Amino acid sequence: MLVLVLGDTHIYDRTYIFPKFLYKWIEKADQVWHTGDVTSEEFYDELKTVCGDKLKLVVGNGDSGSIVRENPIEYIWEMYGYRIWLHHGHEYDLPRYDLRAMVSKAKEKEADVCIFGHWHQPLSRKLSGVWLVNPGSTCDSKQFGVGGFALLHFDEEYGMRVSIQTYDTSKLVPGKK
Repeated sequence: MLVLVLGDTHIYDRTYIFPKFLYKWIEKADQVWHTGDVTSEEFYDELKTVCGDKLKLVVGNGDSGSIVRENPIEYIWEMYGYRIWLHHGHEYDLPRYDLRAMVSKAKEKEADVCIFGHWHQPLSRKLSGVWLVNPGSTCDSKQFGVGGFALLHFDEEYGMRVSIQTYDTSKLVPGKK
């Protein structure tokens, strides 16, 4: 199973460009998870249309309207032998960039995998038995200079493999699919 993880797209509040090449990844992916801060109801509607039932999205601190009404703050579920916690990262007032605090909260949730956004910094790291994955900001690269997304590969033989992809957002081509 291939999962595309997006986050912190910030469409229309910080950027007007969703990378065109990501539509190909959306098509290839079995599931698309979004860590929140979509920020645009218009882009949220487009994501729902393009992803259909593949989309699993959580609310970020910059979201409002139908994004908040139709989505939870977090998901916790099990698949391929992992307990996964998908959330934005702002909801528990954890110190930003504090990996140990995130691991501690993940352990409270009994999660093996903690997938979150909010930091805008791509990350894949296993710490104290918890796999931390942050796709970075898919579109808003002001803070770290690159856009990012994650690919999660799940299978019975190897479990979960994580690939973080980064790219130069100054070269993005605006426009829809």
